[in-house]
Amino acid sequence: MQSLAGWTLFCFFMITACAGNNSNVSEKPEASTQSDGDGDSDSDGDMDSDSDGDTDSDGDGDADSDGDSDSDTDSDSDSDGDTSSQDTSVDSTEKRDSEKDTAAIMDSDTAVVDTVFDSNSESGAVDDTDSDTFVTRDTATDFSDSDPTDTELTWEDTDSIPATPITVDASVVHQTMQGFGASDAWNVDWVGRYWSESEKAAIAELLFRKELNDEGNPHGIGLSRWRVNLGAGSMAQGDDSGIEEPTRRAECFLGADGSYDWEKQAGQQWFMNAAADYGVERFILFSNSPPVQFTRSGLAWGPDGISANLQADRYDDFAEFMADVLAHFETEGISIGEISPVNEPQHAWNDGGQEGSTWQNSEIARLVRELNASLASRGLPTHIVVSDAASWNDLHSNSGNANKSDQMWNFFDPERPDYIGDLAHVPAVISGHTYWTYPDDGTIASVRESVREEAEWFGLDVQQTEYSLLSETETPDEYMSNALFLAKIVFADVAIANVVSWSFWTALDRERWGHNNRFSLIRLIPPGGDYGELDESGSHTAQKTLWTLGNYSLFIRPGFRRIGLNDADDLSGLMGTAYLAPDDSEAVAVFVNWHGQQQKIQLDFENLPNGKFVTRVDQYVTDETRDLQKTQTAVYGQPVYLPPRSVVTLRLFL
Repeated sequence: MQSLAGWTLFCFFMITACAGNNSNVSEKPEASTQSDGDGDSDSDGDMDSDSDGDTDSDGDGDADSDGDSDSDTDSDSDSDGDTSSQDTSVDSTEKRDSEKDTAAIMDSDTAVVDTVFDSNSESGAVDDTDSDTFVTRDTATDFSDSDPTDTELTWEDTDSIPATPITVDASVVHQTMQGFGASDAWNVDWVGRYWSESEKAAIAELLFRKELNDEGNPHGIGLSRWRVNLGAGSMAQGDDSGIEEPTRRAECFLGADGSYDWEKQAGQQWFMNAAADYGVERFILFSNSPPVQFTRSGLAWGPDGISANLQADRYDDFAEFMADVLAHFETEGISIGEISPVNEPQHAWNDGGQEGSTWQNSEIARLVRELNASLASRGLPTHIVVSDAASWNDLHSNSGNANKSDQMWNFFDPERPDYIGDLAHVPAVISGHTYWTYPDDGTIASVRESVREEAEWFGLDVQQTEYSLLSETETPDEYMSNALFLAKIVFADVAIANVVSWSFWTALDRERWGHNNRFSLIRLIPPGGDYGELDESGSHTAQKTLWTLGNYSLFIRPGFRRIGLNDADDLSGLMGTAYLAPDDSEAVAVFVNWHGQQQKIQLDFENLPNGKFVTRVDQYVTDETRDLQKTQTAVYGQPVYLPPRSVVTLRLFL
């Protein structure tokens, strides 16, 4: 490889995680009530799954919608009427259109830290320069500075500067990856129904195509997992659904008369078929709400945020509905590998922002038992995965409402009344969302260490099933910063939480309220502009977030094993993970360079299987100017240069 001009060497800081293993499954120690890293004892801070990203719904600067200092509209400190002051449910009057407010939050006033490194200090700064010191900017604390050139240092001879040694040990095997994905909520159905064939085809290619072109560059990011929203029927209710935003309403295959209409959700089915044609390995159905005819409220949300919005005698009907849908797609040639029967059960879902229902752990267990019986009676292979928890904290601790949290313990300890680990269609898997767990690097690390340790204790695989940049503390305001933060969270979830799969939330969205690419992989531009309706074909743009996720999804295929990689675990510096193909034909290493300066590394693979060795290295870069671009092919053993603020994938052929 050729030497590049700009380079500096940051010291690497090891992240210390505060998490302890349980000593006995049936004697789980009391967990801390702090679950969101903000220093208080609540776990929601908003805790919704839509694309708003703020905690203030009335513009008054606090986290509630009634002007007082609590999180609900009454005078106490809870939002659902129970006795817990730390309930994670969302206030019934909180408006989903509060996402407009986050534009004001994104003007970060976080101070820029100027750090001086002495060349003779223990920080690891280089000592072969003409100056004893150099100054750099810590971009980890300043998202507003999107131009790395003002901090990039120039050296006369980059080759003379030693590379950071990175050792990959193939004999150290961590988790086996199941893939990377995204969901079709909320806009895919509209695009699939109303947009031109050429636009739909181009979008599908960006999401699902795996092949490279003649120059070795990708057509798309080759998602291997596709999450499909199983609608509850609010679309047919129109404005009477109580859901203000039309795109948040969804059709339902089951009619009020008990008959099925398989032409419903036609736009989503178009993309399901496109994904199947591109060879997507795993389809997942997820349900936000039971069909409206089964709910207590007669709507796809509400009514009280305390108990499931499902009539007490309709659990078996809801299970039969889900099994019927799975059986239908099986006959259509699309096998649904997993179904998630509840989504973010910790939320109240009583404000009409979207289809949704809260669920207590006992209600989830009852539904899963019914669904397990329905799947078994049909001989379907689908796995039931619980519980798409609203946050990592809900899986491993009592995050404020004991009836809705600590779910690994409640569902997979045989001594617990809600144990479901013995059901044939329930694998040893738990799923959750990575929202609200990244206010700072210490919280990022400690929360995910707790998830990993608890999952290891119960022998569970962990799936991360939703991410977008929902946070009041980290609000990057330009495209590459948002994409780089995404890459950081992927690294943390994979390398620290040990997840086996990772999925983005909304694959397609309009760019509204100054959010840029925080909530989409592909930007939709309707004829009426960003605030126009989606019922007429428009155009699209591939986002930096798409290509950054592609640095992982395109090359780390299902069955790849994560292997040992040292000296690249600095959440504010250099991050790296490595993987080995199931047939040992290739290895993949993905690096996230958080620095505003180029990094130089020397990669060394040890203990490759069957006497194999690296024969060629292809490098793919996503940064300010490149989108998963193949930049060079090299002979193994040469230094690797990582551009400033970049995500770099090295594909090593064995």
